[in-house]
Amino acid sequence: MGEIHNKKVIHKDLKPDNIIFNPDENILRIVDFGISTRLSKEESSWSNPNRLEGSIHYVSPEQTGRMNRSVDYRSDFYSLGITFYELLTGKLPFESEDLLELVHFHLAKSPVDPRKIRNEIPEALSYVILKTSF
Repeated sequence: MGEIHNKKVIHKDLKPDNIIFNPDENILRIVDFGISTRLSKEESSWSNPNRLEGSIHYVSPEQTGRMNRSVDYRSDFYSLGITFYELLTGKLPFESEDLLELVHFHLAKSPVDPRKIRNEIPEALSYVILKTSF
């Protein structure tokens, strides 16, 4: 992500499906830059949750268009934190079939501490994940 952000690019759709590891080459790649943008003055605007850019379970609060904040590199960190949360716990931090409810969760709800789901997760790692995303 550092290389991507150094090139002034925001991925905007980080999730497990877009992070590929090649064990033969020991290389981790971020793929699917279909909705990525150059870091600029991308404005946030109210939008229909059925037409959000990004995957609803990993979308940052500012990507919902419900905040008075522009989308920037922090959106990718938020999505990466959700990805780490899911990889460590086996669960998404927010689950619902209702798109508006998911948007609300991203904006206003704190997830369950990962250690309450898997107590072997180190406290420091849990702290970093929660601080990165929520």
